[in-house]
Amino acid sequence: MQITVAGEARKEFPPERAFVRINVGTELPDRGLAVQRATEVANRLRAHIDALGDAVVSVIQVGPTTNSWRGDPSMPTTHAANVTLVAEFVDFAALPRFLADAAAVPAATLSGVYWRLSDDSHAAKRDQVVAEAVQAAVRRARAMASAAGAGAPVLTELADAGLLPAVGGTARDSGGETLGAFGYAPMMSKAMIEEVNLAPAPVLIEEYVHARFLTTD
Repeated sequence: MQITVAGEARKEFPPERAFVRINVGTELPDRGLAVQRATEVANRLRAHIDALGDAVVSVIQVGPTTNSWRGDPSMPTTHAANVTLVAEFVDFAALPRFLADAAAVPAATLSGVYWRLSDDSHAAKRDQVVAEAVQAAVRRARAMASAAGAGAPVLTELADAGLLPAVGGTARDSGGETLGAFGYAPMMSKAMIEEVNLAPAPVLIEEYVHARFLTTD
């Protein structure tokens, strides 16, 4: 008898990295001045990050765009310049200090705090969770074989979910990033930041497999 089953496992791990994404936006009639102002504000933020020592700016992007308000040709055309900074923190205690400093910087918007594992740790944790997913599939196949009065199942095919021939489903993202409590919000005041719970959020990793067995009669 042939048995095809799905196995899944999920586990939470303490994060090892915190990533903060901050957007700086200015809008002025002069394109060059808009870019200059946005860059100046971004440089102020970067100075705060550099002063912490533990944090590293991994991305800086500048992109000017042209806006005509509400499509009304009588309204003046403005130029919006946006800078995105992503700061990586290993010392989580430095994060609220940075946010408190950044709260005093104009034109800054906090778009998110993300908790992650390091690349090497994430790969190792995925291996651990996928092994548990395979074990779950084996247990399920054994339970089904026993309920059907068949012999012990022998594994013949194993694949990530959605990759086994003639089995439905789609491959799934294993996870590995957790969004913090902020979401998308204007930069908070120092008092507001002190009231927010900045406890590191656990990182969830999920793995799914499909497996096919033949029972011994």
